[in-house]
Amino acid sequence: MNLDHDPNNVIPPTIAGAVNALKAAYAEPSVKRFVLTSSSTAVVSIAKGRAGITASETTWNEESVKAAWAPPPYTPERAWEVYGASKTQAEQEVWKYHEEHRRERPDLVVNTGK
Repeated sequence: MNLDHDPNNVIPPTIAGAVNALKAAYAEPSVKRFVLTSSSTAVVSIAKGRAGITASETTWNEESVKAAWAPPPYTPERAWEVYGASKTQAEQEVWKYHEEHRRERPDLVVNTGK
């Protein structure tokens, strides 16, 4: 968990870590399941709250992604939005990689936990 307020210091390494873990799972035939433990912030911004939210596998916290990548200055108030964006974008990239490569490993079950 990184609460740095600069998205460049948090989001790319979070994405890389998640996708690299999935690539390792793909490369090891004995691995049959991959679960990325994420955060509810991949669905909804902490700043906006969770009341009244109906979430599904297509629900993403695009508000935090937009807020995190807004132009500088990167002030400390942005830290939670950067965190949420890192979780959102890491999950999105895991699903993207899996969709693009699932024919290589149809036996590998991928899940993310929000």
